Order: sequence, then C-alpha cells, then structure tokens
Amino acid sequence: MSILRQRAWVLLDGTALLTITSGEDSERGGAVNCRQYQLRANFHVAECNWFVEVSPGMGAGAKLCTSCKLTRGRPNNADTAALAAFAAAEKAKRRLVVELIEPKLPIINRGQDPEYGLAFDLLSSEVGKVVTGHYNGVIPLDLAEGDDVHRAQLRIAMDEPHRTLLGHLRHEIGHYYFYRLVGTSEDYLPRFRALFGDPTPPTRRRWTGTTTRVRRRAGRRTWKKNYVSSYATMHPAED
Repeated sequence: MSILRQRAWVLLDGTALLTITSGEDSERGGAVNCRQYQLRANFHVAECNWFVEVSPGMGAGAKLCTSCKLTRGRPNNADTAALAAFAAAEKAKRRLVVELIEPKLPIINRGQDPEYGLAFDLLSSEVGKVVTGHYNGVIPLDLAEGDDVHRAQLRIAMDEPHRTLLGHLRHEIGHYYFYRLVGTSEDYLPRFRALFGDPTPPTRRRWTGTTTRVRRRAGRRTWKKNYVSSYATMHPAED
C-alpha cells in the first residue's frame, strides 16, 4: 500500500499531472516514486502542488520548484490573513509560469541573473505601501487584488473590462519581457516602435503628469475601437 494517499501533483518539466506514491503503485501509469520525487518547502505556505527530484543530502521539502524560486518577498508567517491571499497569488503565478513555458520564454530568477532575472514580491498593503508594477525585473503585487470586492471596485474605477490576479501577473510579465527581450534587441525595438509608438521619447515628460491624464480621459471615450482597455491608451508600453 502507498506511503502517501493517491493525489495528483504537478511535474513542471512535462507539465503533467502525476501521483507521488511508493512501492508497486509507483510503477503504474501516471505515478512516480516518492524516493525519486518529493514535495517542496512551500507545500503548506504557498499551497504549491509541484514536486521536485530528490537530490542526495537534500532535506525533506528543502528544494523549491521553478515558480517558488521566483518569489522574493512574502508576508510574515504570523500574518495569517495575508498568507491566505499569498497562497492565492502563488496559484495564479504557477499558472503564469506554465503559460510561459509553451512559447519558450526564458524564466530566469534573480539568483541566476541579478540584472535581468525575474522576481516577485507578493506583499500585503495592510502592512505597508505596495504598488503593483514592474521595476527592472522585479514585480510587486498587492495581495489586496485577491479580494473580490476590492478588485471589482478598482475594475469599475479604472474602466477595465477584466481585472484578475492572473491578469495582473500577465500584464506585468509583459513589461518584464519588454525589459528583458525587446528593449535590449536592435531588431525587436524598432518593430515595437513601429507598432505601438516610442515608449522613451526625447523628453519623458510627454508620458507623465497632465499629459497622461488627458490621454487617459480621451482614451476612455474611444478605447473600444482600437485598444483592449482604456488603460492601454495611456502609454505605448501599456498598449
């Protein structure tokens, strides 16, 4: 009989749903042996359902999966409310990572590449100021976006047809890959400018302050013809 009850876990490399078990059960289709694979360190706090290969000398749950390695900041262990929201955000992030694998986009964490590597700070604005965005490879996310009421209020205020945790992560990862792939390419950058406009004109004041607000007010009236949201009218990078 299995050491662990039959349950589906995810093995990222093959994006497969598998069962971690033992003995004869591990020889069946869709199963792997618990001596070869194990749960990760973030099994409880992030509710991560991915497992990793067992390495010699590795303590139980010591190794992190590809998605969990990308997390740089998270709530304090004593903040139970924020940790619940953190687990929801981690679930959305795992789905994002799977979506990035299919088009073979690079997934490099900050430990591997301090300049262009990717990191997420999933933090609660109940504790301190958190501004969701992208900053040179780091993506902070306000965990309040996991609250349905808060998110619906902002969706109406921002005139956005869709606003979800996963949607935020998809949006910010787009900024990251511009920073990582487009902005550093002599080929991609001119093609981006031809399609969306120049995101870095001679004076940055063009895209800040009053001009941005005027563009957005105008965009709210006309965005449905040419944009996915009024927010996309604000700046070529947001488009």
